[in-house]
Amino acid sequence: MGWGRTLTAIVGAFLFLAGACARTPGGPVLTAVQKRVLVANTARAEAESSQATASVVAMLDSDLFRSLWSVRCPSLADLPSTEILERYHAELEVTEVVHGFPAANNPFQDNALDMSIDIMLEDNSTYFFNQWQMPLLFPQREMLSYFELVAYLAPAGAAETAIWNFPPFPSGGAIGKVLGSGFPTSLAEADDRFVYSVLNQDRIDFPAYLWGDVAVVFSNSYIRNATLLVPTDTGDFACACNHNFTTTFCKQWNQSSCKRFWFCDWEFAEGGRGLHGAESAGMCAGGEKGTLYEHNCTAWPGQPSGTWLQNDHLLAPYAYWYNETDVAALDRVATLLSRMLVTKGTNVSAALFDYYYEAELLGRLTFPDAVHFVIADLGKLFGTELGTKVRQWCARWGWALIWSPGIYANPQPPVYPPTNFSGRRRVIDPAALKQSRVGGNVSGSVIAAAEPVFARWWEVAVAARRAGTLPTTADVFGWWDGLVAGAGDFQIEPLFAGDCADSDSCIGTLLRTKECVCYDST
Repeated sequence: MGWGRTLTAIVGAFLFLAGACARTPGGPVLTAVQKRVLVANTARAEAESSQATASVVAMLDSDLFRSLWSVRCPSLADLPSTEILERYHAELEVTEVVHGFPAANNPFQDNALDMSIDIMLEDNSTYFFNQWQMPLLFPQREMLSYFELVAYLAPAGAAETAIWNFPPFPSGGAIGKVLGSGFPTSLAEADDRFVYSVLNQDRIDFPAYLWGDVAVVFSNSYIRNATLLVPTDTGDFACACNHNFTTTFCKQWNQSSCKRFWFCDWEFAEGGRGLHGAESAGMCAGGEKGTLYEHNCTAWPGQPSGTWLQNDHLLAPYAYWYNETDVAALDRVATLLSRMLVTKGTNVSAALFDYYYEAELLGRLTFPDAVHFVIADLGKLFGTELGTKVRQWCARWGWALIWSPGIYANPQPPVYPPTNFSGRRRVIDPAALKQSRVGGNVSGSVIAAAEPVFARWWEVAVAARRAGTLPTTADVFGWWDGLVAGAGDFQIEPLFAGDCADSDSCIGTLLRTKECVCYDST
């Protein structure tokens, strides 16, 4: 079991070093720094994963796990642990890697330090930018919201230098000093870093909920040999577990500025002493008292990463990251494995949004090959000018566009979605499909029948938005019901291993017919 996967990983990493061009067939070109980071982390992942396999099998064999597994996945209750693990590995191969971002170009919104549809259309972007490239490429836009910029780049810089041993950037002037890990002085330096993404292990219909209203799903065949995996959000890790970073960063700020950073707290004197001692009385502090969450920093101390093929050592840290009891941690594993192995379309718990592997993508992610398809938020974008731009962007590059109502709610909860929501709501945009390189096997008459349905409900959405208010939850799910009633043949769900002969070429299976929807071979 281990040798075949290890050999594949070694060959994949070697291809980046062979020859003058650091590229796997159809994959991204890596910088010299990225090659060093990838090779070093791949070698360690191979050793750590192989060593962890026996302990993972023992965990899956434990009486506690088996009792939880029989509840979460009764159809596979008697499956041997080695087979559960093998099937888990197979499902990882087809799991979506997703990056969410806001469609609107607004530097003052959350997650402003990211791509937008405006940038990608108006600036004719030909590859997906990372968050260090953005302020260099679009300084006027990105520097408008200084605190938003710093709040995202400071934890990223701390994570990248501490976890993966990226060399710090040069000082980069005043902002580099504030960040603590420097700031790139050229685009070539910024090119060295990651595009951060989420591994959609739970097959959530719109997994980008916390990051924006548009998501790209990257091509697994393109990124597979240039991806590192970690068992949690590395921004959370840097802010919760790297106390040197939070203490040094937070103490720079006065009381009004301190509150701009979610991982800093202003601490007042109590009887002449601050919460961290006399030296912290009346100051902006970080570290243990300055974080919002109680994470288990010993479960995953920041290293090592995993790769797509070598990741058994990440499963236990994933389960115990929130200081879970043994029961809660193993139930987390049972829940994950049941969703990956057998669950199609059942309701999703809101808690799953906080449990995911983060996928770090190395290399230049060039269009169109790096992107597999695009998902758009039905409630936020359907019937809007931005929604039209999303369609135009997909048409430019030949990508399929999928709409999902996800967990839309108005009024919106402050952070989390409703407690439970459906996990079976995706539908292909027929107009975008006609202009894409996808779905040659889909009947032209089926597309022709679906287009007027989408056009009619688009106009309904336009009319509902004219008042200038957000559509209600009932509005959005009314649009969804109308689309499904008239164009239900276009409902699609994420791939499972074995669904399609060539999983790397397919974007999902049609819900009604189970047909694979794939990129055309020509």
